[in-house]
Amino acid sequence: MAIIYEKKEKIAYLTINRPEALNALDTTTWREMFGAIEEFRRDDDSWVMIVTGAGDKAFSVGVDLKSTISSLADGGAEDLKWTRESSTWFREIYKPVISAVNGFCFAGAMEMVLATDIRIASENAVFGQMEAKWGIFTSGGGTVRLVREVSWCHAMEMLLAAQMITAQDAYRMGLVNRV
Repeated sequence: MAIIYEKKEKIAYLTINRPEALNALDTTTWREMFGAIEEFRRDDDSWVMIVTGAGDKAFSVGVDLKSTISSLADGGAEDLKWTRESSTWFREIYKPVISAVNGFCFAGAMEMVLATDIRIASENAVFGQMEAKWGIFTSGGGTVRLVREVSWCHAMEMLLAAQMITAQDAYRMGLVNRV
């Protein structure tokens, strides 16, 4: 399973479970994740959701570029429409969503974190909008949310220079609540 979704008392836990791929988001992971998010949204007995990544290397590195590029090359752009819907991560959820970030948090995964209400980072967390290194542009979710969360110059450095930041820097910038 690419996603582990479990409930303990009033708390729902969503874990991205592809540590061998640094928890990259492929089509299967995306579908399972949105199924779990929808289940949380409808479940009146779950009061809060905590989102994290399996393993200690990565929360998630974002979209799985290996599978995405091959799908695009095969003419499967319609199969990848979910990549354009990243701004809908937790839409219409009126309960708190907390991200617990460990390791790498890049690109689409950072967009997901930006959509959460409370953000906790481990000491080893590293954040970045790395799309510029690949010559691609981040979806609207990343650019719009990031410039609203941190100062303009910090956002531009992260977006245009694919600048990575540490957990402590993310805290100082106001990107996370605590480390």
